Amino acid sequence: MIDPASFANEFAPLARESLKTYGGHYLGGGSGVSIDGDPPKGRVVLVRWDSVEQMMKWRHSSEYTAARAVGERFGRFRIFAVDGVPQ
Repeated sequence: MIDPASFANEFAPLARESLKTYGGHYLGGGSGVSIDGDPPKGRVVLVRWDSVEQMMKWRHSSEYTAARAVGERFGRFRIFAVDGVPQ
């Protein structure tokens, strides 16, 4: 993270709003606690989507593209998707 305060104050609100617009559900975020092995570097955010298609629509939306341009000034990104399980 280059500038955590600016990342949180300038990027995060834009990203959260874009998630809401496209149906993402923010589940949690932060540095976490390592139980076994090395923890991920930096901050981790968990978001639930109803489908990969819905997630990709958000990822390539104009709202997230604008938010991401702001965020890239203050931090680095790695985005992963995993299959969920029926609830």
